[in-house]
Amino acid sequence: SDGAGAADGGKARGCCTLALVAFYACVALGFSVLLGSTIKTHGLFPFKLDDASWGVAWLATTVVDYYVVAACMCGVVLASESTLAGIVWCALFCLLGAPFGCAWVIYRMVSTGTLALAAARTHVAQPPAAVSQLGKGLIVAFYGFVGMAFSVRLSWTLYSFPLFPLQTDSAAWAAAWFWTTIGDFYSLTSCMCGIALFTEGAVMGLLWCSSFVLLGGPFFCAWTVFRLWTFGTLALSPNAAGPAYVISNS
Repeated sequence: SDGAGAADGGKARGCCTLALVAFYACVALGFSVLLGSTIKTHGLFPFKLDDASWGVAWLATTVVDYYVVAACMCGVVLASESTLAGIVWCALFCLLGAPFGCAWVIYRMVSTGTLALAAARTHVAQPPAAVSQLGKGLIVAFYGFVGMAFSVRLSWTLYSFPLFPLQTDSAAWAAAWFWTTIGDFYSLTSCMCGIALFTEGAVMGLLWCSSFVLLGGPFFCAWTVFRLWTFGTLALSPNAAGPAYVISNS
């Protein structure tokens, strides 16, 4: 009966993984279609910041790009935290922006000393090397700076160009929120880059981060799908000096 229960559990985990892979693939495809449509209709270069229709179109596209990154980040958070804590964290950075993504990264760095994803299924992975206290302090300071810097920019934009009511006929309003949303996107991107660098190592981590920064949401989804398909989990390692992870699929 124990063996049957373990087999049923393995099948359930496998089905969940396949569902997540399909979800992130659909998200990547959907955003790629939107991005292609925006490029075709409005063009990207040169920036037309004095054109309200251009600004609104690219603002909307950038907002969606942010939420593609947020969906990938939510996968990591929900896999790493308890259900309630994961939902609260995800709600915070989905509703209030990247500073709360930075806050979560700082929390994980302080509490566990690593941002690396754990291995799962039948894969065996030695835990990541512990970061020195100086290194941990620098990482915490970096994400603290990123979160605070974007909070200042967001506050200025809210003061100078209130979000509501939406002023879609104003080029100045659209341009201000376009730049602010880009800041939001790259602030949350920095969090995902930290996770990728800790997980993949310097060379592959930098390659993945370059694709995140230059090519956007679909490559976040591609990395998320790769991790799910290969290792079966998006959970962060619980510590930087614990035992190797071996989670059998049987």
